Formats: sequence, C-alpha cells, structure tokens
Amino acid sequence: MFGIGTGELLVILLLALILLGPKRIPEIAKSLGKAVKEMEKVKTELEESVKEELKPSRLIEDKKEENEPSGDGGKETFS
Repeated sequence: MFGIGTGELLVILLLALILLGPKRIPEIAKSLGKAVKEMEKVKTELEESVKEELKPSRLIEDKKEENEPSGDGGKETFS
C-alpha cells in the first residue's frame, strides 16, 4: 500500500493517536471519507463529460470518411 510496510503503518497510526488524541481520529477519518467520496463523484462526472464530448466528434469523423472518395478517383475497376 503506497510502498509503506506494516511496521511503518503502525508507527504512523501510533503517532496520529498520540498527536491527535483518540477523540479526534474518528472525526478526521469521517472527513477523509467524505472527501474521498466527493473526489470519486467528481471523477465520474468528468469521465462522463469527456465521453459525451468525444461522442459527437467521432460521429462527424465517421460520416466524413463515408462521404470521401476511396482515393482511386471514384473509378471502379473490374477484372
């Protein structure tokens, strides 16, 4: 997890407990949870927006390719 071992994680948690106190840790964890949830919501909205913006441009490009001649001057060759 982020290159942090179990021992290092325990030291960080112990320091947080000492510095913040047992009463504030649940409040901070709740705030972090809300922030992560909000970031996920923003990420999802951004992905949907980008997909929606790309969709019309793809349709226009596909339509242009269908209408363009094949490069042989429009002449058909029979063998």
